[in-house]
Amino acid sequence: MAQTLHRQSSRRFLAWSLLLVLSFLMAPSAFARKVNILVIAIHGEDVARKEWQPTLDHLQATLPRHEFHLIPVSPFDLEQIKAPIARQEIDFVITQPAIYVALENEFGVSRILTMVQQGGHSAFGSAIITRADSDIHGIRDLRGKTIAGVAQLGFGGWLVGYKEMLAHGFDPYKDARAVKFLGTQPREIQAVLDGEVDAAVIRTGTLEMHATAGKIRLDDFRVLAPKTYPGFPYRVSTPLYPGWAFAKTHKASNELSKSVALALLSLGSNSPVNARAGFQEWTFPCDYQPVHELLKTLRAGPYENYGQISTRDFLAQHPRETALFAGLSLIILAMAAVILRANRILSREKADKEKAYEDMKQMATHDSLTGLSNRLLFMELLEKMIHGAQRTGTSIAVMFIDLDGFKEINDRFGHNYGDDVLRQIGHTLKEVTRSNDAIGRLGGDEFIVALGDAGEIERVRSLAERIVERIGQINQPNAAGFKVGASIGVVFGAPDRYSAEALIQASDKLMYQAKLGGKGRCVIEPLPVQS
Repeated sequence: MAQTLHRQSSRRFLAWSLLLVLSFLMAPSAFARKVNILVIAIHGEDVARKEWQPTLDHLQATLPRHEFHLIPVSPFDLEQIKAPIARQEIDFVITQPAIYVALENEFGVSRILTMVQQGGHSAFGSAIITRADSDIHGIRDLRGKTIAGVAQLGFGGWLVGYKEMLAHGFDPYKDARAVKFLGTQPREIQAVLDGEVDAAVIRTGTLEMHATAGKIRLDDFRVLAPKTYPGFPYRVSTPLYPGWAFAKTHKASNELSKSVALALLSLGSNSPVNARAGFQEWTFPCDYQPVHELLKTLRAGPYENYGQISTRDFLAQHPRETALFAGLSLIILAMAAVILRANRILSREKADKEKAYEDMKQMATHDSLTGLSNRLLFMELLEKMIHGAQRTGTSIAVMFIDLDGFKEINDRFGHNYGDDVLRQIGHTLKEVTRSNDAIGRLGGDEFIVALGDAGEIERVRSLAERIVERIGQINQPNAAGFKVGASIGVVFGAPDRYSAEALIQASDKLMYQAKLGGKGRCVIEPLPVQS
């Protein structure tokens, strides 16, 4: 009896143990990979968490096999930023340009995205401001005055404006009465208004943002050395530089980096997630070489000792004439070997980065099955086509194509054959259209074609009927008894004030008329003239 009870207890213990192990293994986060994202907290860690947590929530929802953690760090403590990267604890960094360049130099971090500000601008500069009623009308008038910046290594809030002042022959550290760093740009603006300082360097867009919020009046300020750039709406005194970077460290794999980049690009323009962090969207990475050149010119950040050679080093290499020749020869040979190796490494890295960039760009803008434009890219191409037609007074046509009988083929012969049919249709559409026309796959068995400078309506009708005929000739399985066809809705005419979305919706409605009329046909109508 006792042995029986012992065996039953053992079985229950083993069953519960197995159940606990299985529960652990089936837990979603049991083997989740931790991904740390370091963000530069300009306005403090609490604000950074409120601004960027929605972005991490989006990444978590998109890539559930990973656990994303936010690590906000003050921009005023570069060592605190570098330390976890040096320990290989950080996968990605969200940072302003000057800090990105420093991390790129020291740790080889590489940008994968660049931030686009509200209004669609991925670049920014500095505005050098003074009170509108002051006697300061140009940068040279700043001699003997007090000038403010955000911080000594602040990018838009000091360094960019500092370089512009040097270009005008004015060095604030030598020629100004005093230079003050006030920590925040609102503090700088108020200091100018109160007369605490005579001028200040602030990031472009800051004045306009405060004016829109009703905190200041733009007429109360004068911008020194004003410049204008096509499409750039803000008051600016300097050249423009790329915005904040989203960069990967060596800890993050290329595969993870691609997935994260695509997840952030998928947010699109003006998403609530991006809006919480105060910008419009992410885009493909910009060139940060101008930032390197600026810091070299100023000998700031990672280029603090740029171009300097100490006397001690020089003397150590030249103790005697004979040692000089031998030493220089060895150094030249060693440097040649290092440079050759570095060039090979850089060439490989450049090729890898370019390929990764092209792969990411292709994945983000094209349909993986047919190679046609996806909806995002097609909308962009159609908008450009509309603007061109409005400018030149020409007509365009939009064809919405939906396949007939495709579901039966898919169900009867499998998705592999269905995919082959879709690829043949994509190839057919490329053959019958011009190189400057736009072709896209919206998903499933829906395709769309936009014709620029479409000509006469009968030409468009003939092309649509030819597409119906060609699709009807797509190869079928032997003795299948099924045939794929196409119903097409076409809108034609001058786009006037029509948007890309409106044209697609109108052609979609006509496609349904073609379906109701018997399928395997096209319905075409001219666009109504908008009053």
